[in-house]
Parts: sequence; structure tokens; C-alpha cells
Amino acid sequence: MVSRYTLTLPLMGLALAATAQSVIQPISRPSTYSKHTPVSTPIARAKGGPIFSEDFANGLTGNNGVGAWTTSGPDATVWAFDTDGPSGDLANSDDDFGSTTLANGFMIFDVNLSNNGCDDINIPCVGRKGYLESPILDLTATPYVTLNFEHMFRHCCNFEFEPFVDISTDGGGTYPNRISVLDGLERNDRMPTTLKELPLGAYIVGAPSNVRIRFGWEGDAADANGQYATHYYWSVDDISLVLTPQNDLKCNEGFLAQTNVSYDDLVARNLEYTINTLEQSSPLIVGATVLNNGSAAQSNVTVEATITQNGTVVGTYTSAPYPVLAPNQLDSIYIVTGWTPNQVGNVEVSLSVSSDSTDVDVSDNTVDRSFRTTGPSGPEGWNTMGHDAGLNSGDFFRIGTNQQLQGIGHKYEIDNAGSLAYGLSTFFVDGTTLGALVTAELYTDDGTDLTLMAASDLFTIESFHLSGAGDSVPVFIPFDAIASDPNPIPLALDPALDYWALISNGGSDTVNIATNGSVARGGLVSLVTASGQLTQYVGEGNPAVLVRLVMAANDVSVPEIAGTNAMLGQNMPNPAHLSTTIPFELERSAKTTLEVRDMSGKLVRTLNLGDRGIGTHRVTLNTADLMSGVYFYTLQAGGDRQSKRMVVMH
Repeated sequence: MVSRYTLTLPLMGLALAATAQSVIQPISRPSTYSKHTPVSTPIARAKGGPIFSEDFANGLTGNNGVGAWTTSGPDATVWAFDTDGPSGDLANSDDDFGSTTLANGFMIFDVNLSNNGCDDINIPCVGRKGYLESPILDLTATPYVTLNFEHMFRHCCNFEFEPFVDISTDGGGTYPNRISVLDGLERNDRMPTTLKELPLGAYIVGAPSNVRIRFGWEGDAADANGQYATHYYWSVDDISLVLTPQNDLKCNEGFLAQTNVSYDDLVARNLEYTINTLEQSSPLIVGATVLNNGSAAQSNVTVEATITQNGTVVGTYTSAPYPVLAPNQLDSIYIVTGWTPNQVGNVEVSLSVSSDSTDVDVSDNTVDRSFRTTGPSGPEGWNTMGHDAGLNSGDFFRIGTNQQLQGIGHKYEIDNAGSLAYGLSTFFVDGTTLGALVTAELYTDDGTDLTLMAASDLFTIESFHLSGAGDSVPVFIPFDAIASDPNPIPLALDPALDYWALISNGGSDTVNIATNGSVARGGLVSLVTASGQLTQYVGEGNPAVLVRLVMAANDVSVPEIAGTNAMLGQNMPNPAHLSTTIPFELERSAKTTLEVRDMSGKLVRTLNLGDRGIGTHRVTLNTADLMSGVYFYTLQAGGDRQSKRMVVMH
């Protein structure tokens, strides 16, 4: 056993080199991390006429009727008036700004240009720090305002970096209120031209006569890896303050589980599964974070959820009223529906928010979420739990003893007794070294210790295992409690425990594991190479890795009739790909039949082998048209009946 270890590391993101497929690292933030950061909205959604506006047609001199803008900080001159886009050795046409008044110019913090030609060998790349500050604004008559601006940015290489907007109510003497505008982007990601809307009323209503706003880039502080924000840029244009409407709720984010429960809780489900097995389905708890974007308190705020299963509405459920949601306040509201998925297929949840007041803009009051329930009758042909959004996205985790992480995977919560875990399925991305050896590992988590309960034999990655973008066929790696036995031995899953499932690379070969989507806090786990620690990441926005837990509701019961005539051998190879050979031995001649059943016990293949004589026999079974999964083959020879498991993997 190892002591359970939860790591709260700084932000880790995309590698510097921009490629068609990007290698990624986990994000980790403390469990107290707030979700209350406003998010981007499409261009042209500003509400009401401007109280203050700036298009930078006159540069820092200002075109606003109030006064000039100023720059400050040790790298104040990096803020500059521009009419095209970022410059420097890493600039390209993809970084061209697209603001509404682009033609008359905009402001840019062009870190890329300021570090042009740096290589950290002959010329150091320097982290920059600078601010763009508005004139002083008297908002006494209109304290409830929303700051709108169009911006585009990209940054590298500090894992913890966040550009921000600061709000001062003493004319810029102090800036106690800071709002990040990173919006979950990792380093090297590019944000396209986007309209940002930030309600400011809650920050300035107490002292609205001496307001100042600044846009800040603080890249001169090193992260835990010693990295600074030395590239790329932040372009800002078309800034305005508009009167915040009184009644404007926003459904910020939808949930498919009770995500406000601690990620350490072994009883309540706080993880959201995009893929879940039918036998592990439990009464659904859904919810949403609701933001009061208006200037008036909203009373009796409710969230309503309409649930559809395989195209049929199964019910509409409403939360208890949230008594009062103050301006700028964001909180989570949950609904205990009591409904449990009862079919294999798709479940869609439409969440909408309302209050006693009539909302001025209902376009942002709804969020849709979905997941699918798996089982033997589904397209996978097996029961699968997963956190990912489906196909390989093109990004990946790189694991190995020469990488930061040796293993990567997910945490799984078990609600119902009776499930058996057979192995893990995953997607190996192009660039993986052919012949690399990996293992599938399953640890139990009792809240204190982690214990390795199941592992696979060393699994050799071959060319047909690699999944290009859009490939939906996973690679199945069965657990094997006995290293010399090719027959997978399942592990009974205990609802009193949680489980950590990882793919691990104990060598230095390159192994790339695909990702798609994001996982709830606490859902990403890894094996850190340097420390050898099993690590749980508690941050928001971690990528969901395509490492799925493969299980069955219970073992298939195949009656065996005792006898001494027949001896059934294990199929080889196992796992089977296109075909496999099954050996058997007869002590006397008998009429012989071979049956193949899937995990549900359904008969999928019958081979009438005819009369077979005394001795050793072999039969080749075509598995090319069988879905990947676990099967049972049964030999019936006269009065004898014997069965063994086999795995089919494509």
C-alpha cells in the first residue's frame, strides 16, 4: 500500500511548440478554487448603450471624451498602439486581430516582439510585466455597469499565468479587485477575437466616483517550473461600459453529478461520466452554476432540468428555490431527480434557469449536457465507464520514465455492488514508439491508502493499436492477476471504495495517450516519475484522458459438465485481433461443437466441428467481425462441456 497523496500543483499546460497534436500536462489548483470567473461570450452581445467607450482611434490619447490612457509597470512600453497584429519571430497570420474597429487601431501588449530572437542560450527570454490604465471615471450616477471589450491573446510559457482586469475605486492608488480573463486556456493556446463581458457593479457600488480600470500582464514571476510568460501577445480594443440591466441571469455551467461534494468523498458521486455502464447507473443529480449578471437581486432562482433518454422525454425536474441571488453572485443549484437511466444509449439533460423577475436576455439561460450509457447490447459490445468526450482530439499525454509522468488515468466511483472490472481501454496516438511496453493498473482508494489490486501483463503496442484523429476503436488491455496466465482475471468492485485506473509506461519509449474534453476536479490521476507518487489533481479544466474502465455486471454463467474426455486449452493469441487458435484434446472420439458467447451470455458464434478423433486438435476462430471485448468460448464434446475466456481487441 502507498499513502494516498493529493497534489495541488501550479497550472500546467501545452508545450511551447505548436503542432497538429499537442502534448499536455495536468492542471492543478487547490480544492477551494472558485468557479466564479465570468466566461467569454460571442461577439455583438453587449446590452444597452455605452456610458463610456474607447476604440483607440487616437492611441493612448484616447477617443472617449473623458481623458487619456496611461501605461505603467516595469515593461510599460510593451503596451503599444498597433494597426495590424503581433510581430516577432513567432508571429503568424493566425494571430491577426479581428476587432470591430480594427481599421483605426488597437492596443497590444506584444511580448513576442519585445523578446524577438531570444533563445535562452545567447539571448535570454524575459518575462514581461505591464499595465494599460483607463482615465479616472465618475460612475456615481451609474454604479451598476458592465465592462465590455474585444480581445485576443496567446501566452507562453508560464504554467500559472493569467492575464487580468483590475478595478480601483481610489483613482488607481490601489487595485484590490482582480478578474482573470484566461477562461481556462492553457499556455500556447490561442484565443480568437472574443467579446468579454464583466459586470463591475459589485466592485464599485460602494465608491463609484473615482473608478479606474487596468488591463494587466504579469509574466515576470516564475511558476513552480521556473517558467516566465515570455511570449506571445494580448490585443485589446473597443472597450465600453454599458448600464447593467436589472434582471439578467446566466446559466454558467451545467453538471451531471453533485460536483460540490468533496472529491475525497467515498459515498456521494461528485464525478461526471460522459460514458457510464448501465449497472453502475444511479439516481441522477444534476445542476448548474447560476450567475446574476444584473444590477438587481434575483429572488426565488430555480433550475429546471428536462431529461431525454434515447429521444424520449422521461421527465422534467425543478430545484428548490434559491431565495436571493445578489448582483455578481454566482452559486451552484442542484436537483435530486430520483430518476435512474434504465436503457443503453444516450441521455440528454437540458438545464434552464429563471427567477421571479422577467429576464432581459434569455439566450444565456440554458445549458445542455449529455452522456451515454453502455452495456453488452450497445455499440461497444462491453460495459465501459469514461470521462472523455469521445474520439481522439489530437492532444495527448506523453508518459514514460523519461517524462514528467510515468502513468496517466482517471478516478472512478462505484455506486452499485456486483460489477467486475476486466481491464482498461485506451487510445494510443500516432508518435507512440512501436514495441513500447505498457501496463493497465487499478488501485483501490479507501480514503487513506491506495492499494494495487489488478494489473495487466506487459502489453506491447503494435502499429494497428495506434488511433489517428477520428478513430473510434479503443485498445483493450485486460487485467491479469497471474502474470503467466493469458486469461484475464476480473476484480470485484466495492461500492465502499473508489478506484484509480492508469496506463503506465515503465520504459523510456514514447507513449502518447489521447485526450478529449475535460474532467471534473479530482477526476484526473497520475504517477509522477520523479517522486514515484500517485497523484490526484484537484484543479478545474483538466483534460479528460481516454482511459476507460471496462467491466461487466457479473460473470457469465456457462454450465460445465464434469468429465475426463475433453481438455480445453487457452486461445492463442489472447487478446485476439483478426483470428485466434483454440486447442483441445480428446481422450476418445466424440461429436464436437464450439460456442462463443459475449459478456451478457448471448450466443454470437457456433462452430459444428463434427466427429473428432482421439488426440490433440486445433480450430481457428475468425474474430475479425466480433466487437472488441471479453467473450467466453465453450467446447462440448460428448458429455463434456468446458469454457474459457478470451479477449478480442481491434
